[in-house]
Amino acid sequence: MTKDLAQGGVIVLRAVSSVITFWALAGLAVIFVGDAAIRGRVELALRAGGVIAFILWCAWVFLIRMSVRVDASALSARNLLRWVRIPWARVADVERRAQLRITLDDGSAVECWAARSPRVRGRGRVCERTAHCRRCGRRGSRRPGRMGP
Repeated sequence: MTKDLAQGGVIVLRAVSSVITFWALAGLAVIFVGDAAIRGRVELALRAGGVIAFILWCAWVFLIRMSVRVDASALSARNLLRWVRIPWARVADVERRAQLRITLDDGSAVECWAARSPRVRGRGRVCERTAHCRRCGRRGSRRPGRMGP
């Protein structure tokens, strides 16, 4: 489903794994504090609750709040504790490396940590070299499907 930016829609770029990780941490926090409260150790639940609330706030800042929002008029980058709104007229280039890098018309750049890096295909797989491998460019004598040295 695509959102129509001309109609006022907003696209939020954020890794799905970040959202899953945050909610998993929140679930563990509820289990830990709830277990202490159910066992009658309310004082421990309250002390641990403060520490766990701080840890969840840090996780929210790192995992949920960091995002890139795209709308019809501008691109907004929310990094750790900073929010930058860039009108499209100022954007000269958008480059995707380990994170999103937006180059502005004055030559300065804004790094967006929330946008995940593209996957590298083929990494970690054993090449099935026959006469000539297109992926690695090496010649080999292995039969197709044979793994190992």
